[in-house]
Amino acid sequence: MSRVRKRRLNDTVTVWRESSQDDGNPYASQSWDRLGDYPCNYMDGGQVQRDDQGSDFQPAKTIRIESTDIKNGDRVAIGFHSDQRPVSGSETIKKVASKTAFRGSADMTLYTG
Repeated sequence: MSRVRKRRLNDTVTVWRESSQDDGNPYASQSWDRLGDYPCNYMDGGQVQRDDQGSDFQPAKTIRIESTDIKNGDRVAIGFHSDQRPVSGSETIKKVASKTAFRGSADMTLYTG
């Protein structure tokens, strides 16, 4: 990510990942890991995207961050949240796109839906 782009990461996003689910007990509650908080910039909506299954979708949010290990299916919420489970209003990541700028480290764009 270029220095200019990095300076524009004025917001924070909190990320959670489902850690495990008991296949023997379909009524068991999901376990979540809080991956952390990351500097980001975001906007509501965005251009139509195509998910891994080839379906087009209109993103609810478009979030730009430095490259991390965030994956499709993780839950995100804008702002700092210390909860160990996704907060009310968190959204599921439907697409992760990454690219490397001419100079600097890779950056990612997350699309929720």
